[in-house]
Amino acid sequence: LVGILDAFMDSKNVISRESWLQSCNDVVLLLQFPKYCWQVDEVFQAEVKAANYSRQTINDDLIWQVVDRQGRIVDGGTMKSLKLTNGGLTIVGEISMALSMMSSAERLTINVALKKSGYSNSYPLWVYPAPNKNVVVQEISVAEKWDETVEARLLQGAKVLLFPSDESIQAKSVAGLFPPDFWNYGMFKGISEWAKKPVSPGTLGILTDPEHPIFNDFPTDPHTNWQWWSIIKASRPLELDQTSPAYRPIVQVIDNLERNHKFGLIFEFSVGKGSLLVCTARLKEILDRPEAYQLYQSMINYMQSDDFTPDYIVAPSLLKKLL
Repeated sequence: LVGILDAFMDSKNVISRESWLQSCNDVVLLLQFPKYCWQVDEVFQAEVKAANYSRQTINDDLIWQVVDRQGRIVDGGTMKSLKLTNGGLTIVGEISMALSMMSSAERLTINVALKKSGYSNSYPLWVYPAPNKNVVVQEISVAEKWDETVEARLLQGAKVLLFPSDESIQAKSVAGLFPPDFWNYGMFKGISEWAKKPVSPGTLGILTDPEHPIFNDFPTDPHTNWQWWSIIKASRPLELDQTSPAYRPIVQVIDNLERNHKFGLIFEFSVGKGSLLVCTARLKEILDRPEAYQLYQSMINYMQSDDFTPDYIVAPSLLKKLL
């Protein structure tokens, strides 16, 4: 369970050799910047550094490019005639880029490379419209607990967005955990209990489908990445073991090997004549974060579109048990 190679020194295909060498090599290009999630009214700034622990001083040009999800170059430049002394860290220069060129939510990639020697690195960035604490919700009922009122609305054909409170699902959920748990959940759970320390939630990140229409306005990878940090930290993924083995949440939280529960962070059901979307992240409490606001808005846009037609049917009696 540890490392990028198996016991026979074969790749687990977690990462390509080329990507691994970007950060584990005798020369590594580095960008230092304060955050991964930005707003369109901000100016991105980063300090460029080079760690050179090779056997020689490198004289080269550094090329930087910013590309969008379609691979189009949106900005770039060259830092010429650099001298990267071996045996330490060299400050190369600064990158500055106005983000006002972005008209909608976008995932950008900053690529930096030395022209002749071939060393390179890349970093992701997410750019969002400035958050507005007033998300416009039309023809959708927003609720914070499962009750008879919500049930009645769904049976009559309503669209419901449910943010269950932490208290209402405390016994059926785990705390949100951004990094994957360490390699032995059982051992470290026991040590934490013995030392009277908090036990890690023990989960292993998220799994989702970037092509799902709920993400039309919230670019995402299939796996956890930095734009999910504040969202996951404000969540309590719900156990969905009582659903069909074939059912998959829109955003599934991967459990450890020992428990192997099915946890959902965002999921949807067809209930009676209505449609239900459940989000276990407290987005309304963190709408000052552009990524949280943008996910909320993308969810609303999805629910107001013709794409919101959940095909997994559940009875209110099951929802009462789950929620």
